Amino acid sequence: MTKIPLNELLSVFDDIKTQNIHSDIQAKCTDFCWGTGDECIVLAANKKYFQQAINNSNVACIIAPEVIIQTDKAVITTNRFDDLFHYIHNTYFSTKELITHYVSPTASISENAVICPPVHIGHNTTICSGAYIGKNTVLNDDAYIAQNCTISTEGMLAKSINGIKKHITHYGSVIIGKGCYIHANSNISKGLFYSGKTLIGDYCHIGIGVNIAHDVVIGQSTEISGNSNIAGRSTIGSDVWIGANCTISNWVKIGDKAKVRIGSTVVCDIPEKADVSGNFAIKHTINLRKFIEDQAN
Repeated sequence: MTKIPLNELLSVFDDIKTQNIHSDIQAKCTDFCWGTGDECIVLAANKKYFQQAINNSNVACIIAPEVIIQTDKAVITTNRFDDLFHYIHNTYFSTKELITHYVSPTASISENAVICPPVHIGHNTTICSGAYIGKNTVLNDDAYIAQNCTISTEGMLAKSINGIKKHITHYGSVIIGKGCYIHANSNISKGLFYSGKTLIGDYCHIGIGVNIAHDVVIGQSTEISGNSNIAGRSTIGSDVWIGANCTISNWVKIGDKAKVRIGSTVVCDIPEKADVSGNFAIKHTINLRKFIEDQAN
């Protein structure tokens, strides 16, 4: 349990008001309003998230602009609620061991790879020269990590804290399924919170130079072609094909067996079995028809 002294917060955020807090704040982590982190502090910027926080038994304390709904949970309000949440996240918590360290005797690891315990490296997994495997990475059996890949890195998330743009530290993990093949120079960032996981399903193939940001979830047997960028908290289904040089915006959901054509920029959810292309990506046959018409003219 982490103790967060209220007087220290007041020295930085002088407009803080509290409800149901009688001394220092006690919490184990920060998380989303719907998160699974035990005894967590969460940010609730609106009524929807405030209600989710109230309904979540894991939540110990809510940070919000105001007490939107009456509750017996601890609440801190301030005009700088976003600043305060990320200040607490960066100041009072730090990276910890989330898994038990294990390296299979059948794993093949280059002497030029960097391994940062604790990690779990499964049977017959290969890690090539120049690869970086950060803390709290799980590589399941038969995974292949090619040259110069970086796994469980800090993802990009910058927030203003007291008027200064700060990097928000990532504390979560990366789990890569069995039989996955991660091609050279790809990056997979770890989850933001302790409970956060970037998940790559079994038998996925990730092309050269792909970037997968924090808390992305990818189903099994999905292919992501080279130089694509998958932004934070996106969810990609199983048996999806994503062409080269695609960009998937944050929080987007792509359904099972969908196709995203080369060079597409996806900014909204894509249903299962859809075939999309373009910038911004729409149904591929519409783009194809427009291209043919333009060529004819």
